[in-house]
Amino acid sequence: MKSIKRLKNLSNIKSPLLLTLFSLSTLLGSCKPTNVARFQEIGKNNSANNSIGSSRSKKVIVLFHGLNRTGASEIAIIGQYLSQDIKDSEIIILTRKNSCTVRMEDQVTDTYEQLEKVLAEKALLNSPIVLIGDSQGGVLAIKLYDTYKQSLNIVGIITNHAPLEGTSAVNIPEQAIDKLDNILQTLLPWLSESLKLNISNISFKKIFFKYFCGQGLIELSLDSSFITNIKEILTNIQIPVLALGGTIEPLPGLIKLINFFSGLTISSESVETFIQLHVHNLPMSAIIITEFNEEYAKIVGDKENDSLLPLYSQIGKNIRTNPTFFETFVVPGYHHFHGAREQPEVYNKITAFINKCFSAKK
Repeated sequence: MKSIKRLKNLSNIKSPLLLTLFSLSTLLGSCKPTNVARFQEIGKNNSANNSIGSSRSKKVIVLFHGLNRTGASEIAIIGQYLSQDIKDSEIIILTRKNSCTVRMEDQVTDTYEQLEKVLAEKALLNSPIVLIGDSQGGVLAIKLYDTYKQSLNIVGIITNHAPLEGTSAVNIPEQAIDKLDNILQTLLPWLSESLKLNISNISFKKIFFKYFCGQGLIELSLDSSFITNIKEILTNIQIPVLALGGTIEPLPGLIKLINFFSGLTISSESVETFIQLHVHNLPMSAIIITEFNEEYAKIVGDKENDSLLPLYSQIGKNIRTNPTFFETFVVPGYHHFHGAREQPEVYNKITAFINKCFSAKK
């Protein structure tokens, strides 16, 4: 396996303020879009150079993006890495332009039809398949397996930051957002002036009520029938499942937030140095930060979270799973939109799991 450069570990900086601020960038999707179609074309060209007989032995890896994340760069990038590191693999990236607006059941049907067509075109209908789903794409992958396991040769599933037990950040009371906004407005003017960035007009309300909407999200609520069904599937599943999860340390979240809203490219080192030196100089910072952190934890659902989902939901902690088939992997500092290829231990776990799944089916 080719080595991956390790990012500098920022997680040793402890500041609850930054945990809450990072949520804004994750909701908007701070990863810049990339040309996914170009990467899909690479796979198409590779298939065209194989005979039908040789393509049958290929290992198929299918990737699903998260809610409203069509064209997410991290999906294409991890696919590119996997195409290099998993021998004889075919990478398929499927997109859902309706991930916010359409029922999950309908998304599953549309996804299956799309996947079946691609597999047929590449003469891979009988090939072993591993599904990898990010966030909402993770629960979609589980439902896809359960619905079409007789038609698809799915040998393993990886979920990444997926709401396996749902999320409480669906029906957020407006008064809770207002309270959070009031605290945030105490902090933003100081940060904006100190960093010389125009971030003083950030509003939780605008972001939450703009992006937290649609049937595709509503069905991810804690007690929805869809999530109840996902729990039942995981309780009885008979193929290997790897649930990846993480918790966020504050500093990386603030860096992403500032970069996103400023429209500038700021080096992580310069912002990190500034925060270390100045964040605690804000009057009454400890009281304000503590209050902000507590209020945000109420909205997300738990103090231990990846900035968007509680850790317990990411790893299905309260689901009666069979350890023979279901395993979890948690990495501190691995936030909701932290690309797996940037976190070496996560990426290595993914590749090891994929190889294990394919080897078991030889």
